[in-house]
Amino acid sequence: MVPFPEPPSCPHNLQVVHTDRGEISIEWLPSKESFSCPVDRYIVEMATGDSGEFIEVGKVVGTMCHYEARDLVEGEKYNFRIKAENRAGTSSAAQLEKPVVASALGKSRRAA
Repeated sequence: MVPFPEPPSCPHNLQVVHTDRGEISIEWLPSKESFSCPVDRYIVEMATGDSGEFIEVGKVVGTMCHYEARDLVEGEKYNFRIKAENRAGTSSAAQLEKPVVASALGKSRRAA
């Protein structure tokens, strides 16, 4: 018996890995796939300031777990959330714990 396809689980461990003038890079750990239905894509949503109003800003193939938001306003606060999607549906969203500021004095945890 073939199992009925299910939407993927929520991505997890969403975090900011780099900020710079007008840029914020985020990454996450992948969703757990259902047995018969892999993750096709991740949907990236962003909210500006403290609005809490998220809009879709990008899609990433299901094998990639990072996104770089560009052309942001330096000094402005941004929040991000990620959803996983496959042919069976869309997961709930993983969201940053708190907004991040696009800043040249940002952080990077990637090796130089």
